[in-house]
Amino acid sequence: MTSTNENWACTVPGCMRDNRACDRLAGVPTDADADVKIFKDPESGAAYCADYIDWLIDSKKFNDAFESAPTAEDTEAETDAAPLTPTVILARLKERVQGQDRACQSIASAIFEQRKNRELRTEHKDLLDENDLDDEDVSKANIFMPGPTGCGKTYIVKTVAKIVDEPFYVYRGTAGLTAAGYVGGNVEDIVEEYVAKVQEWLEARNDPAAKDPRKVAEWINTNGGIIAVDEVDKIAASKGTGKDVGGQAVQDRLLTFMEGEEITIKLPHPSNPQAAVQVTVDTTHIQFILMGAFSPAGDGKDKMSQRKLIDIIKQRRGSTGSGMEGRADESSRVSDGNLYLYAKEEDFVSFGFKPEFVGRIMGYFAPLRQLGEEDLVRILTHVRGNPVAVEKARYSILGSERGLRGFNLKFTDDALKAIAKKAASKGTGARGLKTVLRQTLSEIGFMAPDLVGEYDEILITADIVETEGVIVKDGDNQTFRKSGRKTLTPVDDKPDNDA
Repeated sequence: MTSTNENWACTVPGCMRDNRACDRLAGVPTDADADVKIFKDPESGAAYCADYIDWLIDSKKFNDAFESAPTAEDTEAETDAAPLTPTVILARLKERVQGQDRACQSIASAIFEQRKNRELRTEHKDLLDENDLDDEDVSKANIFMPGPTGCGKTYIVKTVAKIVDEPFYVYRGTAGLTAAGYVGGNVEDIVEEYVAKVQEWLEARNDPAAKDPRKVAEWINTNGGIIAVDEVDKIAASKGTGKDVGGQAVQDRLLTFMEGEEITIKLPHPSNPQAAVQVTVDTTHIQFILMGAFSPAGDGKDKMSQRKLIDIIKQRRGSTGSGMEGRADESSRVSDGNLYLYAKEEDFVSFGFKPEFVGRIMGYFAPLRQLGEEDLVRILTHVRGNPVAVEKARYSILGSERGLRGFNLKFTDDALKAIAKKAASKGTGARGLKTVLRQTLSEIGFMAPDLVGEYDEILITADIVETEGVIVKDGDNQTFRKSGRKTLTPVDDKPDNDA
């Protein structure tokens, strides 16, 4: 139970709690004469009533409460039953995505529009008739999401699919797509792999349709889902003189596929794996997200290589305007990692995309920026499901099999900055955070299970991060420590009358 009264205050004399979360006391008047025991933490000086201590332990928030003073902020999340409006989708995205607010807002709008368009086509055909519209007139809300490596493109797709509770598939074989008549992949491969993903998604929900690929195809034809095409920059037209088997023709084919097309494929028969069953998948209701870093390999001497998108943007911005206006708009004023935010349709045409292709995919443009060290620190510690919270939870139960409480895993501010800096130096952005964190905790995690009971706190400092897990055995920054925080001292406010 949480009090909704913004003027709420704890009614237990001496208790310093101010977050309104205690089940017994949240907004409920308390008998002033009741014998409520108060406990004080000797390190922080914070004092709380016995009921609140019990609640903290039961809710596994005991360590967090004594690491820092509680705040009055009410962090109660939106309920799962809240209608998925663009603002709700955006809020839920921002719980897990750091530093990409502009892109997230565009994505939230596109996700909402796609579902409303599907609703028009499938449930409100009378409205289409009233307005003299055909299904084809209700365009799809596909998303174009360029951005540097490690900025969170795939993670955002995974997150938004979870928010709307729909299956998703990330296709990474774009470099192998070829025009008809050439050896290579084709859009039928994408459909076949997507059907398999939807089948897994339905199986996880115990949906009987998962047992029959024909039923899976019917589900897709009605509900759609999400397909993300990664490394879409690989189908840019070649700048060389050779045959362009993976360029403009593939762009045309992919565009038709994305806008809505019936694709017939053969899949294993549900009752006879040796036989095949033919199914037709309609891509009309599938939402497509195109992603890419637009940073091709090549040193510029290779005739088949292409310039990086950021170089194209730099050149355009540097030649814009004249005189003082031109100099004020110099690309040097914007870091390379943020240049994606300034991309325009003409830049993608210069990169090697047909104007028709660019014009059709720029409806919902969601460019991403390079994540800085401050962004990475917040991803480590603040976003929902962050890596540090996961490790803290795991270390807190290391002794549970022996009836012991585990460790209070603590990171200094310098340690978090060192992890972010180390991940940034790898050039892989946010995806490098977990790798650096595992390297930092590898030696500590190996020894920790045998030290439960002897120590109850682990302190991670910048030195440990930079030396990949060295264990400090003595001194103020000792890695394994006895915090003493589990021994709370009762506060006796009554005067001692004994002579």
